[in-house]
Amino acid sequence: MDEFIDNILNQLCAEELKCVKNIFVENDANYLQRIKEIDPLQQATNTNLVQGIAITIHDKNKDSDIVIREELLQTLKESYSIVDDKLKVNKNFLPSFRIILHEVGHAKDFKEREIENIFFEESKGFHFKDYISVYAYKFKSEYFAEKFAVTKILNLINTYNPENYYCEKEQIKLESKRIKNEYYTNRDLRVLSNNVIEFGWQYFLYPMSRKLGAESAQSDILSKKSDFLTTNNKLIEAIMEYGHSNLTNLLFDTFKSKMYEFGFRIECNDEGDAIFIN
Repeated sequence: MDEFIDNILNQLCAEELKCVKNIFVENDANYLQRIKEIDPLQQATNTNLVQGIAITIHDKNKDSDIVIREELLQTLKESYSIVDDKLKVNKNFLPSFRIILHEVGHAKDFKEREIENIFFEESKGFHFKDYISVYAYKFKSEYFAEKFAVTKILNLINTYNPENYYCEKEQIKLESKRIKNEYYTNRDLRVLSNNVIEFGWQYFLYPMSRKLGAESAQSDILSKKSDFLTTNNKLIEAIMEYGHSNLTNLLFDTFKSKMYEFGFRIECNDEGDAIFIN
């Protein structure tokens, strides 16, 4: 990638990089193509709102390939300089480097942790919790990857102020409005339900998993426990000890609450859940 970046990455992650087969750097034209070459079934983040900038792809031997966009590496290269044998970095260095560390964290997590698989049958009716149960595995993975990344940064510089993981509220409101307008046009409840699930993951559960990971790392290393971490201590306990069912229940409660806040009411029934626009 870059001699300095390679050196610092190897110093921080010598053991973890043993389970990374390749780190590919691709331009926009080749990024998605490279992902499909590695695994034709791999889904990359690629929507009008969100473009994935890096991804970790696992194989059956529990090893991984990492693909990053060229623009990320370029931003990283432009964020540091070495003057008189002293390293100088700007504000873009840590956020960019953290993304690469996060992907290495995914490789480590997949290699070391027993990854459970869950399947459900939709014949019993559409239940939102079934889908949140699947996302609970992703939540765990993102938590461990972000905790790894921030831990490595703290080992490097002994201080780190995590970014604001959540989107601006106005942006969230705009996406909520878009989903509602799409439903008013097609009146398809299944599309509405799937959109709301993805909305809940992208804007609430995913940022929450990363923020929890970052603040857990700070708590472990700096003995700095935030109000956010304290408030969500049950989630941490569920990730670490209480098992998948408890984690799913906690995430589902958060999901329903946030969806109601932004205009989607979910009612749960044995025969199948219902969704209403407030």
